[in-house]
Amino acid sequence: MRAATRVSESDGRPLVMAPRRGTRIARWQMFAALFLTLLPALASAVVAVPGTGSDVAFQPSTNTDTNADTDTVTPAGARSTTQSNVGCNAAAAATAGARLRVAIGSKNFTEAVILGEIGAGLGRAAGVDVTHRRQLGGTRILWRALEGGSIDAYAEYTGTLADELLRMPGADRAALEGALAARGLAMTPPLGFDNTYALGMLDTRAAALGIATVSDLRAHPGLRVGLSNEFLSRADGWPGLQRAYGLPQRADGLDHDLAYRGLADGAIDVTDLYSTDAEIPYYRLRVLDDDRGYFPSYAAVYVYRADLAARAPAWVAALRGMAGRIDAAAMQRMNARVKIERVTESQVAADGLGVDAAAPRGRTVRLWQRTREHLALVGVSLGLALLVALPLGVLAARRPGWARWRCR
Repeated sequence: MRAATRVSESDGRPLVMAPRRGTRIARWQMFAALFLTLLPALASAVVAVPGTGSDVAFQPSTNTDTNADTDTVTPAGARSTTQSNVGCNAAAAATAGARLRVAIGSKNFTEAVILGEIGAGLGRAAGVDVTHRRQLGGTRILWRALEGGSIDAYAEYTGTLADELLRMPGADRAALEGALAARGLAMTPPLGFDNTYALGMLDTRAAALGIATVSDLRAHPGLRVGLSNEFLSRADGWPGLQRAYGLPQRADGLDHDLAYRGLADGAIDVTDLYSTDAEIPYYRLRVLDDDRGYFPSYAAVYVYRADLAARAPAWVAALRGMAGRIDAAAMQRMNARVKIERVTESQVAADGLGVDAAAPRGRTVRLWQRTREHLALVGVSLGLALLVALPLGVLAARRPGWARWRCR
């Protein structure tokens, strides 16, 4: 905007009139206030997607016949006929009235999603409206979501609780429960399997080098080590393992699924494993013996908010009723059905619970859901940027000398 001019009556020289800066600033403030007032409403409208979460819903099964090849959620040696009772028992515990809406989360790997679907299925069978927020991220993201109330439960491992989250190495179950209670949280008894960390190699490669234990790796400093990004940074992961064993190798981070392909293609020699991974038998891997006992026990449990027992007692009872019902072999077979046979996590979970999984929602619905979530994130980030930029712009307009000094 060009400044207006007028002629001086005394000497005839043009005088420059200052622009009406106050008017311009007032307009900017008005627009900023209007935008910031509407931003929460816009974000809420974008985020509010009916039925978000799991791509499928569980419904009571009307068919009691089960396939002989179906993996059942039962303890080792138990009869598979108990699986069909899970949904029935949970449904019997449901109370009348409006359906409570709660959320269960899952980490970004197959086993966690399966356990999330099992937990969601138990809740729905108990008359609770459960949303499964799938693959939210890594351990810390799920933990913060649970503490903050964004989710009400998720599947975790005792070793992770003790070493990574609560910083209580070697803590027993009673100590973990006490520490969780102090944070307003609780956990179920162990589900029946231990999914510990391990290091693995192709069996042929390990045999050729004579490697059977983690300690044997010290004699082969040239081995290429590729580890999942989370394991690479965890307190109970590579940093501590490397110190405990004095390993000379340098490790690179990569996606857990890509690590298995890297082993098969010869791009890497060693990677971290979960002991229930379906890829261990599929790729014929050798699990190296943790001969110094570095890794703690990683018993699977559900961690949940303590107030959930009052808000959804039937669901908590169903989650706790899973104690000892999934052994390691059953969990590995369920992982294999998803990762190798390409069965959906929801179908695998439904088969284990003895219920039918409804057909998944269409791709268009899922795409629209993800689009709205993306727009919500963009709106929030834009709002935060404006909160910083607008006051600075106003300050620069009111103090041009300060602005010129800052730009030098």
